[in-house]
Amino acid sequence: RAIDAAIDKNAVVQVALNGQGSVSDSMLPECFPGVVTDGAPTYDPEKAKALLAEAGYPNGYDLTMTVNTKYPTSVKIATAIQAQMAEAGIRVEIEQVDSAAWTDMKKAGKVTCGIGNWYVDYNDPDSMLYPMSDGRTDLSSSFFHNDEFKQLMIEGIQTEDTAKRQEIYAKADHILTHEQFPVVMLYNETMFYLKKPYVKNFEVTFTYRTMFKDADIEY
Repeated sequence: RAIDAAIDKNAVVQVALNGQGSVSDSMLPECFPGVVTDGAPTYDPEKAKALLAEAGYPNGYDLTMTVNTKYPTSVKIATAIQAQMAEAGIRVEIEQVDSAAWTDMKKAGKVTCGIGNWYVDYNDPDSMLYPMSDGRTDLSSSFFHNDEFKQLMIEGIQTEDTAKRQEIYAKADHILTHEQFPVVMLYNETMFYLKKPYVKNFEVTFTYRTMFKDADIEY
């Protein structure tokens, strides 16, 4: 919770994406059932200091942030966050590693704090929350285990009623991003694509899947 308050997400969007994104406080994109984000900035260094003191760190906190150098954006984000967190008393040391080391460190639980991303595999909130599910969370080095969240994920895939599923995933997301904070959400990226005017009926879905079924070329 203190880390969430110590990050200026709007500034991160500017640095990492040249402003082409939206601030997020939910693990679910705005178009998904169950989303509870209002996109409101949470940056408050004084609140972060108070939360740290409440947690037993009145003099601040030393944090190692590991980034995979395969993704230059991750390095940009970590550098921006390092400066922001310093104002809240969180002293960040950035550890840059290659992909092989990154994978090994995650599996071994040696990533205290990392920068990562996740893109949906299929059009369902379960796909977005899946990395934090009980069978996957240890592989991401977050080691988040919560009985209520685990049960909600099970109920979500067993429930067919859309309205009930929305309630289930809203609660699951709230546990992640507003109660327990095993992850801090930063932004949703805005994707762009170019299309020639003679390409017809080509579709890009809201999950950025390219659909060629009805595509045609007209000269």
